[in-house]
Amino acid sequence: MWSIHFEQQFVKSLEATDEQIANFLKTWNIKLSEQEIHEIKQRQVNPFPKSSPFYDQYKPLDPVSWHLPQGQFPDSYMDFLRYSNGGEFQNGERYFQFFNTKDLREMNLAYELPEYMPGAVSFAMDGCGNHYMFDMREEKRN
Repeated sequence: MWSIHFEQQFVKSLEATDEQIANFLKTWNIKLSEQEIHEIKQRQVNPFPKSSPFYDQYKPLDPVSWHLPQGQFPDSYMDFLRYSNGGEFQNGERYFQFFNTKDLREMNLAYELPEYMPGAVSFAMDGCGNHYMFDMREEKRN
């Protein structure tokens, strides 16, 4: 049972079912599909105008070698998904926009985390573009 209570519940989603959680745990960190790789490559656009001296230095990211972490989520996060499969909550000044089991992988790829923060997994945002993340570079402790 999820033991943390939020001061504000803006969007409490239905609980994730055992089947949803099992599917999520089997698929969230599998190898990128050809379609995912293609979509990521299509989003790569040179940010510099042709008149910029940096234009010719731009190199698009290559997601072919990206890997999502293979670590385990904390038990408390799994309990949270059984409480609410995503949702929006607040405690004090902290605002949480939790990803659901279907969106977590997509959001981590959209924000290019395997490129910029290998071993990190974003599970929520704060409403201002900042991420809440799990560090999966090493086995979890405590």
